[in-house]
Amino acid sequence: MIRVAFALSVIAALSYAESVEVLIQQALHNNPTLISAQSRVDQSRYQKEISKNFDNPSLQLQVNDIQTRDITNRSLEPMQFTTLSLQQKLPFAGKRDLRYEDAQAQEAYAGLFLSQSRALLSSEIKKEAYRLWQIGEEERIYHDFEIIVRQNSELYTALSSAAAGRHMGIMSSQMDLSQIKIIQADLAQEKERSYANLSQLCAKRIEKVDVDLSMGQIEPIESYEKSLENNFGYRAKDAQLKSAGVQLRQSQLDVYPDVTVQAGYSRREAFNDFWNVGLNIPLPVYGTESVKEQISREKVLERSRDKEATYLQLESTLRQKYAEMRKASEVWEVIHDESLPQLNHMFELSEASIRNGEDLFRFTELLKQKLQLELQLSRSVAAFYRAQAELDLLVGKES
Repeated sequence: MIRVAFALSVIAALSYAESVEVLIQQALHNNPTLISAQSRVDQSRYQKEISKNFDNPSLQLQVNDIQTRDITNRSLEPMQFTTLSLQQKLPFAGKRDLRYEDAQAQEAYAGLFLSQSRALLSSEIKKEAYRLWQIGEEERIYHDFEIIVRQNSELYTALSSAAAGRHMGIMSSQMDLSQIKIIQADLAQEKERSYANLSQLCAKRIEKVDVDLSMGQIEPIESYEKSLENNFGYRAKDAQLKSAGVQLRQSQLDVYPDVTVQAGYSRREAFNDFWNVGLNIPLPVYGTESVKEQISREKVLERSRDKEATYLQLESTLRQKYAEMRKASEVWEVIHDESLPQLNHMFELSEASIRNGEDLFRFTELLKQKLQLELQLSRSVAAFYRAQAELDLLVGKES
């Protein structure tokens, strides 16, 4: 009856549970961190749109030679004129194109940062969901174990009048039940913490998750190694390197100064009007541009080494996570194919003596061994999928 009630409660919980895929889609839409990252992408796109624009022209109005004895009279001498002039800065050939290339690289970096954030969010949601599945499995295992321990305790009590030594079995069962209660309390706390983390990731309150896991097939490590360069973080480093390269080319062109052209019209009351033109050319005589070029070269070197270091770190992390996934798969195979069948055979061998009320303590020890094996089995499945989620993140899978 208790088993039926527990099963019904699980079915009722799953009836309104949300799948991992649904949670990921909701999180990708609602998570404020992603919204902020998307805003940076939009900013960089707008910046690219104006990167080729000229600087705004300057319009200047100048009233010259205002006589204090008669400030309204503008015909006293030839130097009294009013000038309206226009100035425009003309960047050296190629500079506007380089600004556009730099803006493109910055936009690419912002987009890759967004993709990395999306992939990381998806990975964290998956790992949290797998952790919740593991907690649920452990709760189920301990629940079943609790039922059997209670039954054994009742059997010990029934047999205690016939054998005084059965009292030790009763005390042992009571201690097992106490330990189960402690573990169940820990699992309840861990579940609450996981749901809190999941709610934060999804930016909404999550009560139930529909996850059903079974051991998957492990792919060869070469399939992950081939896709490692698709990692969004690594590609973002490449975008930063391209931006640094463009900035170096910009600094090399900075030795050629931008020219400011000025044209104006001067009007006089009692004398002829006239036009004036001007040309403003900065003189790079202090070596500032050469120093800036060297700084840009060092920046390129820094970005290049940073990119190399990132790839080495990704390779190392990939091997570690793949080893974790392979270990989980191997542990599952040993328990599923060897340990549990052997333990079940031991149950069969001791079945007759247990039926007669003999060797009950040994039966309880076998149950404890089975409990540990079942826990290891569920933990290995959860560990397999958590490692797989990490590997998917490394090779640039968003969901």
